[in-house]
Amino acid sequence: MKLTPISKDFSVTGQIGVADIPEIAKAGFKTLICNRPDNEGWGQTNHDAIKSIAEKAGLEFHYIPVTGSVSMEMVQQMKAAATGNTPALAYCLSGSRSATLYQYAMQV
Repeated sequence: MKLTPISKDFSVTGQIGVADIPEIAKAGFKTLICNRPDNEGWGQTNHDAIKSIAEKAGLEFHYIPVTGSVSMEMVQQMKAAATGNTPALAYCLSGSRSATLYQYAMQV
């Protein structure tokens, strides 16, 4: 898992699995944000499975799937999630959608 810091309290990464959760919690993250819609790709771990393990590890979890156009609702949800209980880590397939949504969120 390659983490890309975007700010001091926000980083992104590509798709994670349940086995990555202990490493994420150990790294000090408090919030985990999923920006990848379920069933987007073969072998992808469903967000509910990740949410369950993340919450057991003490992480706050948010599901804000980005499909097609970014809506103002997504932007507002991301802002609340990314600036609430920090530091936060967001993921999608590569981390690009998460980084882009975060940039939009920081503009409102």
